[in-house]
Amino acid sequence: MITSTAFPIRAVLFDLDETLSDRRLSLTRFAHAFRDEFASDLDDVGVEVVHQTLQQADGGGYRSRNEVFADLLEALPWRVRRSIDDLGMHWPADFPCCAMPMSGLDRVLDTLDSWGVRMGIITNGDAVVQNLKVDTLHLRPRMGTILVSEAIGMEKPDPRIFRRAAEDLGIGPSDAVYVGDHPIIDVLGAAAAGLRPVWLRRSIPWPDGHPSPLQLDALSALPSLLKRIPYPPRKQCHCGARCV
Repeated sequence: MITSTAFPIRAVLFDLDETLSDRRLSLTRFAHAFRDEFASDLDDVGVEVVHQTLQQADGGGYRSRNEVFADLLEALPWRVRRSIDDLGMHWPADFPCCAMPMSGLDRVLDTLDSWGVRMGIITNGDAVVQNLKVDTLHLRPRMGTILVSEAIGMEKPDPRIFRRAAEDLGIGPSDAVYVGDHPIIDVLGAAAAGLRPVWLRRSIPWPDGHPSPLQLDALSALPSLLKRIPYPPRKQCHCGARCV
């Protein structure tokens, strides 16, 4: 058993999409809501087709909404042609509420909490949408800080947003691990800010020319990896106890 005084890592910061939330499962759930919302405007098309079209258009969440909506309007068999604005009204209202957790999420957060590790989220995107996802996944009570790029006027990979999160938790960047799926936005951004990055391998390949980081195939393996990270011991304070 690891106690908070024995575990050297003081904080773990997370990306949101494709790290704490499983975007692919979320899109599966959203496909049903999308099909129901536009049923009267679409030809007889199954949820499976809607889901496949959403998955392809979404690009892992890294395409603009208008690009996604344009693809949906082009690829789906519309009986009544809708507009980008129509889809734009539906998406922020329903998609965040379809957020699904990454496998093992609760167990990972429970473990980190039991070790006395502080936690937070750094995510790019629309403040309303991303905060709705956080609340749908019941993450807010667990986090010491939640930074959404639109709300604070900076976005990953800007090192300032990573340092801001560490500051919010009352620690230095070198005392934090950051977990995310995007090699450049998450991993290299966190490294540039002085955090220890962990790459959660999803759909985006690692870019050539950069040394391989610590990496995971599944979020559920994070506690095991954290126990193996070489880390300098905390300094002793004047009273002889470990500094916290």
